[in-house]
Amino acid sequence: MNIDRYDSQTATLIRTCLEQQKTLDPKVLKTLAQLKKTATRKKDDALLGFTYFYYANVHYLMELNYDNFRTYLVKAISHLQKANEPALLGRAYNFIGVDACNMGSYDVAYHYFMMALHVAETNRTLEYLKGVINANIGMLYMRLGNDQMARQIIRMSIKQTVIDKDDIFYYHNLISCHYLDGVLSLRLGDVKGAERADQAIAKIEKEPIDPGVTGAQIVIHVLRAELAHTLGDRSLFAHHTNLLVESLHSIRLIFDFMEDISIFTRFLLDKKELPYVRRILDKISNDVYNSDSAQMKKIVTDIEIDYYTAAEDKEQTFRFLQKKHTLEKERAVERNGVYLFSIGLIDLMGESKKETTSKRRKKTH
Repeated sequence: MNIDRYDSQTATLIRTCLEQQKTLDPKVLKTLAQLKKTATRKKDDALLGFTYFYYANVHYLMELNYDNFRTYLVKAISHLQKANEPALLGRAYNFIGVDACNMGSYDVAYHYFMMALHVAETNRTLEYLKGVINANIGMLYMRLGNDQMARQIIRMSIKQTVIDKDDIFYYHNLISCHYLDGVLSLRLGDVKGAERADQAIAKIEKEPIDPGVTGAQIVIHVLRAELAHTLGDRSLFAHHTNLLVESLHSIRLIFDFMEDISIFTRFLLDKKELPYVRRILDKISNDVYNSDSAQMKKIVTDIEIDYYTAAEDKEQTFRFLQKKHTLEKERAVERNGVYLFSIGLIDLMGESKKETTSKRRKKTH
């Protein structure tokens, strides 16, 4: 969205919103309310799309309300289509893919990642967005067990991501890409590749990183702990693992980095580092089980089962197996909800395109 085309007051609100998003400042809700009022008064689809997109972002990262997240994202897409705003539209599709991926609906996730990629590829100025989307596609391949393809895509995404240093999530996205490159390299037995990824992150850390990137400390500690363990440095391994546990201080970080925490606990289980697994589980379990995400609960339950199996505690293993059985029913309902949401969104996009086409035809006549 071209901020320069707005009056000074509106432009200031937009820039304030972006800064507050970067640091996850709760005041962003007040700024968004002002933007929504302005956009509604002006009947400005681009501004409404922007406002609803960042409302969705707030509910995803700060409020952890997935129903509101999806509701606002649908509104954002409707207005962004009408306004022909490809940058935010591509991000919105990508966001739906991330949500579907977190819910375990990988087919839906891939569909929306490809929709986002199509938007980015048809606009030459969106090379950076291609990097963000490809990083998520790489993560998807990683979850499906194709580590070689995942690393190949992640490395391609790094080259695309470095283009736009002005993006509010630039450092966060770049660190995440290098982290994935490092972890995948370790899985593939390429220690040198993991060391290069760590060095790339260390270089980024020397720059004046925005406060909004602090959550990335979790993935940095994961990579460095795994690398230290692989190299046989127990002291450095303990250092980064302890820092990781201390970083798990808010539910926002737990959900946003749940897959990374899962990856690390799997590594710890494989290496028989059970005390560290227990500490991580004790830190995150209550928040996860009190959430409304069956998929997240299932991830933690699977870790609990493997932990108690390794600890040879049959009673607790059986208890969590029963819990997993119950969760499978919840997951089925949750995944059906993702599919229904996707179908409804496809129908909405079709109607929106018809409406936009009809308006354009009337103008040409």
